[in-house]
Amino acid sequence: MVVTPPRRGQPGNAQHKAGEEIAGLAARKAAARLLAAVIDARTPLDGLTDNEHGHPQYKALDGRDRALVRAILVTALRHRMTIAGLLSRRLEKPLPANATALSHILNVAAAQILFLDVPDSAAVDLAVTHAKSDPRTTRFSGLV
Repeated sequence: MVVTPPRRGQPGNAQHKAGEEIAGLAARKAAARLLAAVIDARTPLDGLTDNEHGHPQYKALDGRDRALVRAILVTALRHRMTIAGLLSRRLEKPLPANATALSHILNVAAAQILFLDVPDSAAVDLAVTHAKSDPRTTRFSGLV
């Protein structure tokens, strides 16, 4: 007997169960939050990703998600200029100056799509869900 996972929009899909977190979303939210801390507040990455004294959002993750967050952050920072150039070419007009949260979400998704072995559809779906869940970026969710 072959068991297939429920399709999007069907009962049983984790995206539609009230109160449940979508698999992988917490890691992407943590990655965007920590990327903001490193870029905007110039906080050292090593301190944020310390297993004992790191950022609470990072420490709340399990070991696999912590490794994913660290891989996303290192990749996004290493390829920051490449990602910024590619994103700017794909946008019809630049992001508003106050849309830094959206910029970090896009950078996290782009790092996964371009440089990590994450399926494009998964990275985009989680980025859209993240943008819709954050009041600062809800209005931009169609852009993602």
